[in-house]
Amino acid sequence: MAERGDNSAVDMLVGDIYGTDYGKIGLKSNTIASSFGKVFKMKRQAERDAEDGGGLSNGDRHQVHGDHAGEDGVQGFSAEDMSRSLLYAISNNIGQIAYLQSEKHNLEHIYFGGSFIRGHRQTMNTLSYAIKFWSKGEKKAYFLRHEGYLGAVGAFLKRQPRNWGRRNSFEEEIGSRRRDRDEAGQNDSTGQLGN
Repeated sequence: MAERGDNSAVDMLVGDIYGTDYGKIGLKSNTIASSFGKVFKMKRQAERDAEDGGGLSNGDRHQVHGDHAGEDGVQGFSAEDMSRSLLYAISNNIGQIAYLQSEKHNLEHIYFGGSFIRGHRQTMNTLSYAIKFWSKGEKKAYFLRHEGYLGAVGAFLKRQPRNWGRRNSFEEEIGSRRRDRDEAGQNDSTGQLGN
């Protein structure tokens, strides 16, 4: 649904505020200044009209503002446009949080995975843009291809039983023999008999 939407019908953009790019800080006119900004602006205007007695009385139909109204959309805004705006808002927030966590923990790479992202090109593009923006181009977003069981593996590793997977392993057996041999050699050199 978001693929068919146009967030500029819902979001307040830098161009809506300044009329053009805001070169002082390098913002293009199509940069989002406020997610759902046009929705809130319309709401404020409707509240002002209602307070001023805006000509509506019981039974009057509310005038539709904006370019178009979708079947499931709020008056004046299509569901597709709102969906795209919401996708951008959430993805940009996730990207910023991921970047901040990578800075806090001194991580060079930022990986994303999960069914929300898998195969969803717009989400991946938005996350990539957010990481690039917040890191000033120093970091890059990476996306896992075959991560279907990643959560289950992580939960297992977090709660795995002590020494799980190491019992009777080849490496453990060799290490155990070396320790026994070294202890036997040490006991022989001190004049003590081994067990």
